[in-house]
Amino acid sequence: MNIDFVKKTLLIGLFLFTTGHLFAQTDSLSGEITLRTYLENDNIPLNNEVVYHVQLSWQGDLDAYQIGDIGDPVISNLTLRGSGSTNRLTTDSQGRPMAVKMITFYFKPTSIGMAYIDGVSVQYVHKQTSESETLFAQRLSVKIVEPTEDPKDEFVAGNVLVWVLLIGFLITAIYFGLRYMQRKNKVEEIPAEVSLEQKYLDLLSETVHLSNGATRENISSMRKLLNSFIAEKFSIPGNIEKNIVNERLKKLGIQDELLSKIEQMYDKAELAQFAGEQIETTELHLFFDSLEHILKQIDSQETQNSGKKEQA
Repeated sequence: MNIDFVKKTLLIGLFLFTTGHLFAQTDSLSGEITLRTYLENDNIPLNNEVVYHVQLSWQGDLDAYQIGDIGDPVISNLTLRGSGSTNRLTTDSQGRPMAVKMITFYFKPTSIGMAYIDGVSVQYVHKQTSESETLFAQRLSVKIVEPTEDPKDEFVAGNVLVWVLLIGFLITAIYFGLRYMQRKNKVEEIPAEVSLEQKYLDLLSETVHLSNGATRENISSMRKLLNSFIAEKFSIPGNIEKNIVNERLKKLGIQDELLSKIEQMYDKAELAQFAGEQIETTELHLFFDSLEHILKQIDSQETQNSGKKEQA
């Protein structure tokens, strides 16, 4: 056997083994995630809380690794108050993406003296390679000292008068505010007095619709509405004829021209009712305007008369 050949073969084999081992070191998860644990303060008053952070950081995206539940750390002279976690994505000094996961624990000191938080273990799995690794943190200690005075518990006797005056002012303001609202509501509850003429003006606009094409029904409604107004205005019982309407309107000071329009309206209404005569839309508008004008004129006169009586 050629000794040189054997040596070369052994050297090649050793090279391949060493190279393979180096690649395994690079592909392993050791050192890919950095674990850091620290306290916000290692000297804590008894009435304050201990804040303990577990920080995991790695290069890449947040979802590159599956982080196992680290659980609650073993503690002494402390009680767990709560915990929470946050995830954020940042960049390192070279501009590469860096993922950071922070788990924070809040502890309440039990007594004055030393308190300890045992090191936690964190297991994680690389999602692409399914390789896993476990990281371990060191034990941390914190000194619990005398409690500090709570500013909320301090009470200055000189402030009593200020508080009494402030409370008294608030009570007075609330009292008068409620009284004002009650008076305002009472005023709003009193309905505004509507004149008889305004009442029938509203009825006229509500019951007669000139654009609906129902000319016979509309003119009949206007006649009935005027009859009802005269009956209520002068307290006349029973049916009212056209001559009574004209007589009362003339007594109210309505001009002859408007009275003539009302007579025409009554005549047209009777012809439409008994002879089936058609009513022109222009005529209907004329009768509507005349009736509206009469009611407004009477309303204005009544308002002026009541004003004169009050002045007298």
